[in-house]
Amino acid sequence: MKRVGVLVAALSISLVVYALWMTRSWPFDGLPTPEAVSWSEARADADAITVSGTAHYTLRANVTRGARMGREAQEIWIFPLMEKGDVNSKQVRIMVAMEREPGRTVTYEDLTLSGWVRPPGAVMNWQLEDSFMGAGYFFAEDYFVLEVFPAPEGP
Repeated sequence: MKRVGVLVAALSISLVVYALWMTRSWPFDGLPTPEAVSWSEARADADAITVSGTAHYTLRANVTRGARMGREAQEIWIFPLMEKGDVNSKQVRIMVAMEREPGRTVTYEDLTLSGWVRPPGAVMNWQLEDSFMGAGYFFAEDYFVLEVFPAPEGP
């Protein structure tokens, strides 16, 4: 019976650590050094990257991420990032999730962003995917979300 208790405790601790890591909560909220890659070299199995591309704001979504341990709720803006200068493509390989709202009158913008590479399910859901597909976008099989590092806090 004691072995079962140890197994349950170990499993519980593992699940808590995994949940903290997935939500980037303490102690996993430090910023890693991102790997600089070109848009075409960006891949879903990286930890953190810096990539340049053209943001498509023709359709953008915002979602409210609930409060987490020690953090307030935050509004996240989601939009596709295409190869730099490409304003015609509709195949999404990189979706961006960031705290800063894009300019309301801007349709396309060249950006260089650094952030964590996350699986689509960390930010996207089927309703968001349907919204983008309804606007003519389609998702590559290996698409991922680039969760932009938060802006540094300061005066």
